[in-house]
Amino acid sequence: MKALRFAVLPLLAAGCVELTPQDTEVTAWEAQLIPGLSRPDLAGQVAAAVQAGGTDAGIGITGAAPGDVHTWGLWAGTCTATGNLIGLGEDYPTLAVSDSGKATAETHLGPRLSADSSYHAELRESATDTTRIACGNLQKR
Repeated sequence: MKALRFAVLPLLAAGCVELTPQDTEVTAWEAQLIPGLSRPDLAGQVAAAVQAGGTDAGIGITGAAPGDVHTWGLWAGTCTATGNLIGLGEDYPTLAVSDSGKATAETHLGPRLSADSSYHAELRESATDTTRIACGNLQKR
């Protein structure tokens, strides 16, 4: 599967906001999803780009069961030491799996991921069954 790529454009209104150089830098994160034992054929990638206006994030999966609808999110911590969800659950669109077993989704989150912290992405069975079926620790790029 091709790596997810996000075009990140700085959104600066002239004279409205004065940003420091640190605020205008874009930090990119990415993770490979590792499936749980119940879904060995599942694969996926997650990418995030942090900029002054928040965090743009996207996910792509393959090898899922056609017709399934999964949920996902970015979390503080790691896959083995999880923290809180970044943003709100409704910030993340569901992944509706196509007949070919693929799904993608993108979102914008108000919170910015901190370069000094650890984050991970989780893929869950569904909105009503929050069993984690894949996870990947985000790495800065």
